[in-house]
Amino acid sequence: MTIETKYNIGQEVWWKHKNGEIHSGIISAIRISVYNQVSNVGIRYGVKTDPFDADYYEWFWDFYPTKEELLKSL
Repeated sequence: MTIETKYNIGQEVWWKHKNGEIHSGIISAIRISVYNQVSNVGIRYGVKTDPFDADYYEWFWDFYPTKEELLKSL
């Protein structure tokens, strides 16, 4: 099975937080979950959002590669 990710470790990404704030960060980890053996694969991206905690990631599915693309989607 080959799994292709939309984003890569080290890539800057942008997202809108649930409180409405716009954030950016660097992808630091990728988590892949296979739900069944056919094709149901879930990919989540870990972003370090706490500069004081090296082991803390927030996990997201939905990003934008640039701030402009995020703003266009709103």
